[in-house]
Amino acid sequence: MIRIMQAEKLRECLANLNNVVIRYEMGRLDFSKLALDWLSKAETQLREERRPEATEILTARTNVISSIDRSKEEGKHGTARRRAEAIAAIDAICVAETLLRKRLLTLEDEIDAYEDKLVEAVTGLTVLGHLPSMAGVGRNFWAQQVWSALETQEATRPTAIWLSTALAVPDRMFLLDRVLQRVRSSQLPIIVAARGPESAN
Repeated sequence: MIRIMQAEKLRECLANLNNVVIRYEMGRLDFSKLALDWLSKAETQLREERRPEATEILTARTNVISSIDRSKEEGKHGTARRRAEAIAAIDAICVAETLLRKRLLTLEDEIDAYEDKLVEAVTGLTVLGHLPSMAGVGRNFWAQQVWSALETQEATRPTAIWLSTALAVPDRMFLLDRVLQRVRSSQLPIIVAARGPESAN
């Protein structure tokens, strides 16, 4: 699940930032080290996605390291040194957090758009009476049957081709499964749409 996993890793990275910020608020001596560790993980996450923003985080992390080295060279000690390092670390964290949240928002918007397309396609199958029955089959098998129907039915084939091009198979089947579970739990009003307003009453 390429996009799904990327989004989940970004959420996890952002969640871990809370622990770093708490250390800052508590005035812990290890804050700068923890900040550098978090920045390194954030950079790695974006670099794995081959995102250019990784370079911006590298620059921000390098600025923190330079600030620490500069404090040592200037002979700063105690509170003055920690304050200088903390300011540089907070600035870098703000840069990285903004980049990660922007990337996550983009991924979530993309995922939502693909899911909406799947909803439209599954609705099309239902209206045409070609949605495979869920009765007596396993969850994964049903999803495979529905995808096969999307690929073979003339009305939904263009959408299936587009989704095949845009999404890796794990992402595509994960989203289709999510849509179908909404169908199964009646959270998606496509079954009513297929029956028509009179039979829904």
